[in-house]
Amino acid sequence: MKKLLPILIVSLLSLVFLSSCGYTKPLVAADEYEINKDLLGIWLAPKEEGEEQVGVGIYKFSNTEYLIIFVAHPELAFRGYEIEFKEKKYLQLEML
Repeated sequence: MKKLLPILIVSLLSLVFLSSCGYTKPLVAADEYEINKDLLGIWLAPKEEGEEQVGVGIYKFSNTEYLIIFVAHPELAFRGYEIEFKEKKYLQLEML
């Protein structure tokens, strides 16, 4: 599972970025969950020969929020926090 986590994170963030959804109204207005410190750090997907290194840096933004930055494109920064919506947990992102 730990090997799949970086790929899952990169895939999720890529999907969010490529979907071009505008952040107009959050699903949940308040962030209430503490950050998971195990997620902090730089997560790199396995590098394929001849391809650019793909990964994300996940940093503490506040006690309840993450700062997420793409390694290859540091201008892509997101603020994210864990939410519960319809009895499931998600990561709500806002592009900075």
